Amino acid sequence: MSEPAKRLGLGFIGSGRIAQAHLKAAGSLADLVRIAAIAGRRREKAEAAARSYGVVTVHDDYRQLLADAAVQAVVITTPNDSHAAIACDAARAGKHILVEKPMALDTHAAESMVRTAEAAGVTLMVAQSRRFSDAVQTMVRRLPEIGDVFRIHIVFGVPFAQPPTDWWRSSAQAGGLVILLQGSHSLDSIFWWLGRLPQRVYATGARTNPAWEGEDEADIVCAYDGGTVATVHLSLSTAPPIHEALVIGRKGHFRLVERPAGPPFENLYRLEKNDEVVILVDDNTAAENVKRLAANMGFIVDEELKGGETHIRINKGGACSLAQEVISCQGPVVVVLSCDTMGRGEEVLGGVLMKSFLHTLTQTAPMPDIMILFNTGVRLAVKGSEVLDDLDALMKAGVKILACGTCLNYLSLKEKLAIGEVSNMYDIAQTMLTAGRIVQV
Repeated sequence: MSEPAKRLGLGFIGSGRIAQAHLKAAGSLADLVRIAAIAGRRREKAEAAARSYGVVTVHDDYRQLLADAAVQAVVITTPNDSHAAIACDAARAGKHILVEKPMALDTHAAESMVRTAEAAGVTLMVAQSRRFSDAVQTMVRRLPEIGDVFRIHIVFGVPFAQPPTDWWRSSAQAGGLVILLQGSHSLDSIFWWLGRLPQRVYATGARTNPAWEGEDEADIVCAYDGGTVATVHLSLSTAPPIHEALVIGRKGHFRLVERPAGPPFENLYRLEKNDEVVILVDDNTAAENVKRLAANMGFIVDEELKGGETHIRINKGGACSLAQEVISCQGPVVVVLSCDTMGRGEEVLGGVLMKSFLHTLTQTAPMPDIMILFNTGVRLAVKGSEVLDDLDALMKAGVKILACGTCLNYLSLKEKLAIGEVSNMYDIAQTMLTAGRIVQV
């Protein structure tokens, strides 16, 4: 079989913020796809992306990319107002299409995209990425367990003081702002989970930040005949971020929680049914680790093997109402890091262990309340540290990070501190003396 037949040639139209996530994903699927070309309005950005991923061909105009025979499919990550025109041109050029959400700015444009793709015999897909996490897929599969769903509530709030890309400033290019940017995810989820469209929709929005023209706060109510209601709250001003869905049926409810994993556009999910946390693992070691952690925290643990996967159910028991409340029952949990490596002995191994430990903290619940860095532990939080992404994820999840000011000065690192806040011995001592639990690493 020839090389072009084995791997799909992808052309990227747009090389900005969200394109980086798609490029990274394509790079991880090198046995299935190859990045054949990149086109961007700003050639310097397109060339920088091409260098990062070893792409030879860069175009100034997306139409040149569409004429490239090495491209069989395109990924469109341009401003919202350009999606429809580019997708239709791509379909007419015989290219399969993955277009970022929102699909288009209005129904007429979206329907035109569908008609053009069908006439050309190509695949058109909208990048509704939040359909594909294991937690979401599991919940959808198990929805019958909670009976007829009559209430859904989604909260999707993130912190943006300034637009991360220029076109967010323009209401014309963004199509407003938060309703299409985030609401497209939430509404897609609601319509998918309920399997039908609402009879009535009410919405309100407001701009509270002059950094852009469109709305940054919005609420949407979707009303269905028979009394079923779905509500969505959207925000660009919420810190730390929160993204949760509550799905209520006649026999129970699911709660789906999403939080940042560290790198942009990478998230972790937790699924709860009633008062149980539902965890799926396909590795015996991982299963034992999860069960041991839950048991040590006083929860009731049960497991069941289904289709090659271990389903671990963690019940609150009698201690506290939710996993996060275990900490509040005991006082704040403080993690103290006095070194940039973990354990004594081989230094390189200690660095690997510390990196793994901090990454694991980003994926556990509950998280610590406070992290104190002193002595050489402050090196973890300075520029060039390999664990900055994980520390950033912890901070965004609400973990307070304190770095010893005396230690930073002694090691000449105060000006290089990249994350957390400089603290003094009085604050550190008070934090440790009032802690409910201290974890010394």
